[in-house]
Amino acid sequence: MKTFSTKLTHTLMAATLALSLGSLSFSALARAPDGWSSGAYAYSAQNTPLRTVLADFASSHGVTLKLGNVPEATVNGRLRADSAATFLDRLGLEYQFQWFVYNDMLYISPQSEQISKRIRVSSEAAPDLKDALDGIGLLEPKFGYGELPDDGVILVTGPPEYVALVSQFSEQEKDYKTGKEMMSFPLKYASVSDREIHYRDKTLTVPGVATILNELLGKKNNKSAQGVKASGNGQDGLSQLSQQQADSILSSLIQSGDPHGSNDDFDDGKSGLNPLVSADVRNNALLVRDDPKKREQYQALISQIDVPQKLIEIDALIVDVDRHAMSALSANLGGSFGNITAGSTLLDGSSTLFVTDYQRFFAQVQALEGNGNASIVANPSVLTLENQPAVIDFSQTAFISTVGERVANVTPVTAGTSLQVIPRAIDNGGKSTVELIVDVEDGKLDKGDDGQATGDSRAVVSTQAQVQEKNSLVMGGFHSRETGDEEHKIPILGSIPLIGKLFTSTRHETSQRERLFIITPHLVGIRLTRRATSATSSAPS
Repeated sequence: MKTFSTKLTHTLMAATLALSLGSLSFSALARAPDGWSSGAYAYSAQNTPLRTVLADFASSHGVTLKLGNVPEATVNGRLRADSAATFLDRLGLEYQFQWFVYNDMLYISPQSEQISKRIRVSSEAAPDLKDALDGIGLLEPKFGYGELPDDGVILVTGPPEYVALVSQFSEQEKDYKTGKEMMSFPLKYASVSDREIHYRDKTLTVPGVATILNELLGKKNNKSAQGVKASGNGQDGLSQLSQQQADSILSSLIQSGDPHGSNDDFDDGKSGLNPLVSADVRNNALLVRDDPKKREQYQALISQIDVPQKLIEIDALIVDVDRHAMSALSANLGGSFGNITAGSTLLDGSSTLFVTDYQRFFAQVQALEGNGNASIVANPSVLTLENQPAVIDFSQTAFISTVGERVANVTPVTAGTSLQVIPRAIDNGGKSTVELIVDVEDGKLDKGDDGQATGDSRAVVSTQAQVQEKNSLVMGGFHSRETGDEEHKIPILGSIPLIGKLFTSTRHETSQRERLFIITPHLVGIRLTRRATSATSSAPS
């Protein structure tokens, strides 16, 4: 029969009961409710059955008792504990039973019935299932829990009812995930994989469709914004997609096909519920694992990215012109022919001009070359897609040794002429215009008296301009100065053996030259199939 020993005991029980009732809003937990960790609890028993003690405890704390095959035993004496949870722990230790609370129900079972179970779930869900169990209040820290993410397995140890609840929740989660399917989206024009261009000590990254889609789903860093940057006037596949269309399609992808009525699948990049996007480089296809109900939304987005692009041929002429001849050339071009539409001189610092009659301009350059006042360094040509970088690089690398007391370092130094162009076709009222984003670097290796490289000097120009088709963009301002001895001979007489030196003179001359970059874009057409762009380059021997 149950008795209460003192008035203090009744007071403590009443306080504990009030705390318990006040914490019912937190009672859907496998671990003890918050109110069970504070407030002392006492119980006096005289030959009271263990089942009765547990039933009284459950009744005083407002939970339903689900009692397993606990041993038939009687309880005697005054039992006191600092908290209700400690009271059950001490009682369980003495009478060999386990307990946990979930959904307003107190589960008690013998210690001997503890089991362990291997539960198979999807490999994506295994790392996040523990947080999910804790979030709904089912995870009990005092019971065993382990993960094998690579195998898609979790290990659970505890009372049979606890293991059954965890298994039931995990199986439901696994069934929900099995609704996903593999979907393949072949691409006709766009590249599914990233393209990396190694340019000097830089790496330019042109993101593929797989990277773009992963960014939209929040799976990766914004690599496309870090790669090749372009202005908002472009006609590339992704820029054709308006912001409202992108937001609408992405919103449909997030909200559709979720049986739980939430969009948590896309809230966290670590969530195992996220769709998976991969690139099939061999077939240039995009592979997506997600709810098949979202196929139309994926297809709508991809169809606006996978569009044909225009082919643009870039002709580049790199020429060195004597500064004295440059003055006459600029005057003729600006005054007589009028084929330079901006400015009339190339002598005042860095200049960017436009040539409307390239053939006449090139003929004058060839005439200067015949007189020794100009030299064509290179005349490369490259075919590329709009919004794709075309890189032309003529460089040489030297290794500079630095010797210390105990250390010797070898540092590579690269210098030369490089040209990077990103073209973009623009239709201005029926007139074809090409926008060019141009980066030019011109440099040379500095050498000491022993002929060894000691460093390098560079000049860099970066600009953006719009050029009408068949017109040319001229960039100047790269000055060089050469000093040397020039030998002059009288024709025929200067070549006679022995006495030829009498008709030969040597003059110390200083030559000042300016390097010009003439870039001419040509619209070739629209690429109908995905083909690799070809490039040809030629340089005078």
